[in-house]
Amino acid sequence: MRPNKIAVVGAGTAGLPEAAVLASAPGTDGSPPPRVVVLQRRSPENEWKVDAINAGKSPLGGIEPGVDDLVAAAVGRGTLSASTDLHECRDAQAVLVCVGTDRQGLLPEYGGLMEALGGVAAALKQRPGLTRPLVMIESTVAPSTMQTVIGPYIEGQGLVDGRDLMLGHSPRHVRRGRAVDDLRGQTRLVSGLRAETPVTAASFYRRFLTRGRILVTSSLTAEVAHTLASAWEDVRHAFASEIARHCERLDVDYLTLRDQVNDVLRWPDAMRPSDAMFGGDALPIPAGGVGGPCLPRDGILLWWRALEAGHLSRNSIILAARAVNDASPAATV
Repeated sequence: MRPNKIAVVGAGTAGLPEAAVLASAPGTDGSPPPRVVVLQRRSPENEWKVDAINAGKSPLGGIEPGVDDLVAAAVGRGTLSASTDLHECRDAQAVLVCVGTDRQGLLPEYGGLMEALGGVAAALKQRPGLTRPLVMIESTVAPSTMQTVIGPYIEGQGLVDGRDLMLGHSPRHVRRGRAVDDLRGQTRLVSGLRAETPVTAASFYRRFLTRGRILVTSSLTAEVAHTLASAWEDVRHAFASEIARHCERLDVDYLTLRDQVNDVLRWPDAMRPSDAMFGGDALPIPAGGVGGPCLPRDGILLWWRALEAGHLSRNSIILAARAVNDASPAATV
């Protein structure tokens, strides 16, 4: 896929780095970088981001090394711009929705995402010509959301997946301070509700994923894999916090214990042939709580449908880990 114009919905830590990388990425066939427009909803709190981008400045400040230079260069050559008008996406060949999600108690909170999708749908209904845009949801969503929430919502807006657009899902984790490197070198899950969508999406993402891998899968698998990765991290940190408190009661140096445990877990054997099994240190250094947007949210999203059906409320390791991490700040003081 060789798009001439890409729309990225969301000017935050997920959307802007990706827009800047795309606007700087020539095609593998030598074609110039596409035009990329960053779309940010109009509000007193966020409109300044559009002005900053159009002035060649990153609204993220210095938290993402490399983004400032990419934004300045791309704006200077005319391949990157920003707008508060979602109708700017109506003639884009690819639309990437990078809007944050959350949870309210044990339920997903998709207010911002659905508002953005409503604007995208309204714009695409005015689309000139017969070409179908690729619309990729990059936001974190709970398993089954693409099939039971987003797909029906798009259809309810008068658009048919496969006829009017190709609707897909490609969730990704954003490591603070490493976004540019991750975008070019991470493993990327691409999925869709129809078989042709992830194939087209894979072709699109290969444009800038120069060092990473692309895994084509189903929407449900992508949703589970993404939320499961965060849930595992939440459990790992809760385990470390519990062990650290126990060490304190026993007057054992946790940091020394941690080093020794991690050394043992790196030893290869027949059951564990690679030190990559744990993706780094299995036992982390505990902190006074585990925050950020992902870990407090994703384990709950993973179990959303089970919780909705009344299962797992008492026996879930993932929910117990979240309770441990929620209590960590008070236990640290």
